Amino acid sequence: MRSILSWVFTGVGVVLAVAGVATLAAALKQLWEAAGSRRWPSVPGRIVSSDVVDVSRKVQVGDELEKLVHEHRVEIRYEFALKGVLVSGIDVGQVPEQSTDERWAQARVAKYPKGAEVRVFYSPEDPTRSILEPGIHAASWIPLLVALAVIATGAGMVLISRLWLAPG
Repeated sequence: MRSILSWVFTGVGVVLAVAGVATLAAALKQLWEAAGSRRWPSVPGRIVSSDVVDVSRKVQVGDELEKLVHEHRVEIRYEFALKGVLVSGIDVGQVPEQSTDERWAQARVAKYPKGAEVRVFYSPEDPTRSILEPGIHAASWIPLLVALAVIATGAGMVLISRLWLAPG
């Protein structure tokens, strides 16, 4: 007869592995779209606003006390005309731009000052989806790495329950 702890480890491990696979599918889709954005058509555009917005949130890891984390979100708004229609966009790349490093956020905003002329890349299937920096960037890999870590954790829990927690 297997112990309760073995069943718990197996159940939680399976749930984590399934969640990891779902996250992996979404991450791969996002990477595929990011890679495809290099082939999107582009048009001239103009930066309407360029700001760093301070965001605070409470974070708790394990048994530690909750702590307040301050982050800086880059908010860049731009406009472009497509077939005579003015379209607005807010995405620089395929992933949101936010960091605890204020200097990084200020440098990103400085790259796109208000009033600057830019190239805007838009999806031919859905022109309301637009970005300023097409392609895969370092931050694009984070969801994939998280998914792989969750799958590995789930698989590890199932393995532990089978090898060490199940009665021999």
